[in-house]
Amino acid sequence: NDGGGMNLIAPGESYPYQFDVRERSSLYWYHPHPHGQAARQLYGGLYGAIEVEDDDDVALRQSLGPMPAVPADLRVRVTGTHAGEGYRVDNIVFESRPGLLVAANLYSPAHPGNCRKGWGAPI
Repeated sequence: NDGGGMNLIAPGESYPYQFDVRERSSLYWYHPHPHGQAARQLYGGLYGAIEVEDDDDVALRQSLGPMPAVPADLRVRVTGTHAGEGYRVDNIVFESRPGLLVAANLYSPAHPGNCRKGWGAPI
């Protein structure tokens, strides 16, 4: 639903947004849509996740049993780095479970000192 792009919300203010969920279980994301500003706001961290669960998802999780604990050391390795305009991309590989390797791209600001506290720290 892209229905809120014209509502400007001042810093420190809030806007209650109500909608019906018509999708199945999944992890969805939300972000602002102000014309000409969405990319800058996304880059600055203005987005979030919404987890939607339905009865099938609950039944599947119950049938699988408890998930194993996340390892304390993910054994992250940087396999390559690419520079973009104002950002960099680190190609990483990490071990999410013993023996299960995951490849990912980590996007970071090129100059972390220009970011909000807690954002953009290199790995």
